[in-house]
Amino acid sequence: SGRTWAAWPGMIVAWLIMAMSLELLDFPPWGGMLDAHSLWHLGTVGPTIWWYNFLVKDAQEDMAGTRLKA
Repeated sequence: SGRTWAAWPGMIVAWLIMAMSLELLDFPPWGGMLDAHSLWHLGTVGPTIWWYNFLVKDAQEDMAGTRLKA
């Protein structure tokens, strides 16, 4: 109904859980450079940007007064 962005936090958490598996399932570096920890850091870039966009969208929606009241 046009508020699909409201599901973003759940999807962001799911992304971070998948990225966290890189930390838990550690493996030696590939080619002496790329290991699980570096991929974990790479995996947190997208959710950070996505979370910021969610916060902006949520604030805009709140300021517009269209937020559902409890």
